Amino acid sequence: MKQNESSVFVFIASIIVGILIALNINFSKVSSNIQLTTKEYSDAVEKRNKLRKEVSDLKDDNYKIIQKINEYSSSGKKDDKVVEDLKAQLKLNKMVDGFEEVTGPGLKITLNDGDLSIDENGMYDPILTKLKILHDEDMANVINEIRNAGGEAIAINKQRVLPNSFIICNAAFLNIDDVQLPAPFEVEVIGDAKLMKESLQDENGYLRFLKNRGLRVEIEEETNIVLPAIEKKSIAPNFLAPYIK
Repeated sequence: MKQNESSVFVFIASIIVGILIALNINFSKVSSNIQLTTKEYSDAVEKRNKLRKEVSDLKDDNYKIIQKINEYSSSGKKDDKVVEDLKAQLKLNKMVDGFEEVTGPGLKITLNDGDLSIDENGMYDPILTKLKILHDEDMANVINEIRNAGGEAIAINKQRVLPNSFIICNAAFLNIDDVQLPAPFEVEVIGDAKLMKESLQDENGYLRFLKNRGLRVEIEEETNIVLPAIEKKSIAPNFLAPYIK
């Protein structure tokens, strides 16, 4: 009797296993398909493309470095070649950091406070008027947006803006690196004029935000902008030192 029961059990189990095999059910893994929204897919593709570009840029930089090393190794005048390259790199760094006068195409952005706000009773409205005034944080946001748009060199009313520049409100003036500048503020930036203008005029950009607050904003393309060097000739640090591993 027990042998018959075992046979029946084995028979039934064999039928079940056969049905599962026929249905092609996968016991080893669960489906890992992930459903993405259109935006998630678009963001993923954009991130992938950005990473690919970064990898490509790093490969290019690595290739250029290898080329330079080979030039130094094969040059009959190694010392002269090294000195020339170092001088060229120093000059480039001075241009970027503001220690050299520079020129190139770009944009001239004029920023000015809006008109005083008067309510329906003819009374001065201090709250709305304050919104129409350019503050130091506004200028800082504008500078950051310009850099993000590809600005290579920036000056405000001919005062060069450095990577470590500070901007502080001082009544009707903006104090930039201890230099007081009056309105209107003329921001000149060297770079790809068309690309920068397109980026800065984006409806979600900070310049559009300032316009919506009532400030006067004008953007003009320029073919030849000249930005002066900073007057201060040294930024030697007091505490900064190279890190040695």
